[in-house]
Amino acid sequence: METPPNPPVFAVNEKPEHKKKSTLGCVSFAFAAISYGLIILLIILLALNKWDLATYAAGSFVAVPILLICSLIAFILGIIGVFKKNEKKGLAILGIIPFSFSILLVVFFIISLRTGNPRYLPWKDDFTDERWLTRTEQNYAITISDGVLRIRVTIPSQDVWSTLISEDDFSNIHLEVTANRIKTSMSTEMGIKCYVQDLGDSYSVKITSLGDYAIFQDFYKRQDVILTNNGEWSNSGLIKRNADSYRIGMDCGNNAITLYVDGIKIDTVYDATYKGGGVSLVVGSDSDTKETEVTFDDFEMEKLK
Repeated sequence: METPPNPPVFAVNEKPEHKKKSTLGCVSFAFAAISYGLIILLIILLALNKWDLATYAAGSFVAVPILLICSLIAFILGIIGVFKKNEKKGLAILGIIPFSFSILLVVFFIISLRTGNPRYLPWKDDFTDERWLTRTEQNYAITISDGVLRIRVTIPSQDVWSTLISEDDFSNIHLEVTANRIKTSMSTEMGIKCYVQDLGDSYSVKITSLGDYAIFQDFYKRQDVILTNNGEWSNSGLIKRNADSYRIGMDCGNNAITLYVDGIKIDTVYDATYKGGGVSLVVGSDSDTKETEVTFDDFEMEKLK
């Protein structure tokens, strides 16, 4: 009697047991997800040309610090998971990518904020963005175009100024700007205001192409006061007559106001009424000219040394 062959033996591959993600891995993944979400948000804002929102999110200490913290936590937990919990190496990489990206963002936004925000001195403005108040009325117009701030006055004996848009009060500062004579008389006044108060009180320096100058304490509700030469305009041989443009400088600090023209110190007065405030550029038409136009360019502001 023949022995029946042995029944075929089928190899059965056992299904590997599914390895559940550890709590450590889940937490690391959650922090990494937050990090990637913030990165995507910032990229979307920049892609939509929402630069102000992107810089606000970073500069207001919201997005970037959260991104730094979350990505760092994700990276550290990932490293711990790889070496102690036998997690996959990708878990650590998941955290290091946004952490590296956040470091680059910090550097990028710090540079951007320092160069683009007058809060961080020294600060320069070439008038390519509207950071100064502009306005058009029947008798004057303040505009920004072609890289200059333009003040046009169509009535005599009128001061018109444009103020830097900022919520900060500036103190102990040196200011410089180039004033270009477009349509002016020899008596047209050009200058800078510092420590501008909410109602308009301030200090100001003004010059004319005749070589005249004065340093003022300006008032909103009463007559301005000249602080130089016993309340009168002075004439300086250090100011070039009838030049096409002038580099006007002003120091405001240590209870002193100083006027510079083309890098030369002209005069200093002392007053302690105001300790800080805004900054403006000013043009004054004379009593005989029907139309006055001056442009300002290459503005600079830095802390007094």
